[in-house]
Amino acid sequence: MQDVIAVDSETHRLMFVPLILSSDKTTISVATGHNEYYPLYLSIGNVQNHIRHAHQNAVSLLGFLAIPKADKEYNDTLEFRKFHWQLFHMSLIHILQSVEPWMSKPHITRCSDGHLQRVIYGLGPYIADYPEQVLLACVVSGWCPKCTAQPTNLDDDPTAILQSHEHTNMVLEMFEDKPSTPWQGYGIISDVRAFTSFFLHANIHHLLSPDLLHQVIKGTFKDHLVDWVGEYLETVHGKTRAKEILADIDLQIAAVPLFPGLCCFPEGHGFKQWTGDNSKALMKVYLPATAGHVPARMVRAISAFLEFCYLQFGAPNGLCSSITEFRHITAIKQPWHCLNRNEPLGQMLLTNQHLDKLAALCVDFVACGMLQGLLLMSGLPIGPAPEPPSSEPGSSDSTQDAEAVDGITSVGDVKLAQNPARHYPGTLDRLAAYLGQPHLIEYLHRFLYDQVHPDVETCGMDVQLDLCPEIAEQLWIKVFHSATSTYYVRGERKYEGNQPKVSYRFCQELNPELQHDGGPCDCMSSPHPFL
Repeated sequence: MQDVIAVDSETHRLMFVPLILSSDKTTISVATGHNEYYPLYLSIGNVQNHIRHAHQNAVSLLGFLAIPKADKEYNDTLEFRKFHWQLFHMSLIHILQSVEPWMSKPHITRCSDGHLQRVIYGLGPYIADYPEQVLLACVVSGWCPKCTAQPTNLDDDPTAILQSHEHTNMVLEMFEDKPSTPWQGYGIISDVRAFTSFFLHANIHHLLSPDLLHQVIKGTFKDHLVDWVGEYLETVHGKTRAKEILADIDLQIAAVPLFPGLCCFPEGHGFKQWTGDNSKALMKVYLPATAGHVPARMVRAISAFLEFCYLQFGAPNGLCSSITEFRHITAIKQPWHCLNRNEPLGQMLLTNQHLDKLAALCVDFVACGMLQGLLLMSGLPIGPAPEPPSSEPGSSDSTQDAEAVDGITSVGDVKLAQNPARHYPGTLDRLAAYLGQPHLIEYLHRFLYDQVHPDVETCGMDVQLDLCPEIAEQLWIKVFHSATSTYYVRGERKYEGNQPKVSYRFCQELNPELQHDGGPCDCMSSPHPFL
């Protein structure tokens, strides 16, 4: 689309903002009843992929689409379904009318960095699952929404071409007197026009983003590869022996150690209700569990699929329906459970508006130097920080030539494992005795001193113990065996959005019964190629 827009010389030196849309019907069940909602989400293509996947408010709730209802005798009639399709597309046209004038001429917009830019908008990718893609492309279910291949011959149809609005209009004009032919012969719904036909340089057949969550992750991996392994074992070894091998595979999956990014499956992979997160987590541990139980060619097939998903990221432009699946939780389900159920739609919209404003306010506070440090430290009984030792004139301290590094004030971010380790004492004195570390309490006092006084040159190990923060005796302690620490690389650009990150993963076994003579078993890994 940007290439088509760039043909006009008046659009040169403008900023192009593609609008990324997504819609997906969701159900909130309570007891025996259910409530359906049809949210429409909006994002822009200028946002970096890691921000969109990190759920940093890059995907906003744009509105709720209507869900028409009818009596059961009319639910499956063609007339009612066509009314539903027309209502869907007309709703999208009405919602996007406000930006339609700025798809052909620039609009002066203030960007997140505070600068004014001449912006031209356009329709970008649309994230949807297959039923939603069929509805958007105005094609019959079972047909491909992106090409004209026959449903029975999707791979080798020699007459297949890419779908387009021009092709649809040509077919409808050719068979104007035969309204059933486009439906049966071409898979085209003749009574509905796609909403993109009303906007400049937009073709819904090209804008549809592949449904990777359901087609690649849950489809190819779970419904094909995992079931394929089970069917192969049953065919070669019989049902009894196949169950024994699958049980051994489950044992290997359950034996995966605790580590950030890895999910524990105590019962193996034999659970009934699968989610996208379950499938993604199983992909990380399934390959080594099958090695030795299936032929090497099958292992290579699974390995090739995983390499595609990880090395190629498996998602064009980083877009995947799992983004909106997670957004359902924060935009629909969590606000709904906080409401009084009396006309909840308006309350949910207002709640999302308040949440968006609070998120924007938080960003503004951080930019103004507020919200720095930990809230926990503000409640500790801490005296004034001691004065740093002064240097005499003419001293030859080599650190005087060093200058402060501009950039992010926070050195990094540390995330603990999802669940704490079990069977550890809950108080400091008992934990120190359990670990055989008599100086643990003293070291913790000194550690808190460094956390509270980050700008003081004196290290916490060099100050008097009575100057360190106090720790309440009734404080309950939890132990985590692993943590992920993400640091920002210094010397790069000053604003946070483009700071490269270096992520380390630390894992230390603290159980004294499992430690060997050489000390605790520690490990550290870094994905950075230069470290």
